[in-house]
Amino acid sequence: MFDFNTAEEQRSGFSGSLIPEGTIAIVVASIRPGGSGDGGLIRNADSGSSGLDFEFTIQGGDYDRRKIWNLYTIDGHTEGQQTAAKISKSALRAMLEAARNIQPSDTSDNAMAARKVASYADFNGLTFPVEIGIDTGRLKNKAHGPDSEKWPDKNIIRSIITPDQEGYQNVGSTGAKPSASKPAQAPAQASAGKPTWAQ
Repeated sequence: MFDFNTAEEQRSGFSGSLIPEGTIAIVVASIRPGGSGDGGLIRNADSGSSGLDFEFTIQGGDYDRRKIWNLYTIDGHTEGQQTAAKISKSALRAMLEAARNIQPSDTSDNAMAARKVASYADFNGLTFPVEIGIDTGRLKNKAHGPDSEKWPDKNIIRSIITPDQEGYQNVGSTGAKPSASKPAQAPAQASAGKPTWAQ
């Protein structure tokens, strides 16, 4: 016999409904292995591009433990793929700045060092605030016309909130668990002393 009396009650946050556009939340990043390069973390596509398949787990609040997936292109052959890679690398930089409390304009030696990683594996466990958005489902087959079947809408990471932006919270790599909230909050004050990532 399997007794589920001690299991938590089902929460409405897992009902399948989308998280509202503009919600601010703290997430923990992890990369789902793609089987290629750098410890098997890179995912190669048939189109010739390569990328990182990120999974973001919300920490705290009404959407605690909900997950959002974003694929970031890091290399490619076409002009479009290279443009996507440039955008992705900016997002990866923002993840490091947000998790390590580094101002984007900071060009000090410490800041420069904080934007470097030995491996993409160093992104696993980074914790930082984000703004969540909704990506409208695209056509499954464009050749079938604008009224044909579409993919369902899904949540995405609209932007990573860095220390220079409203709503930033300095939670570090293993920080506290603040609640997810729709309105942006006031910027957090930078903590004194050695930053979490450098300890």
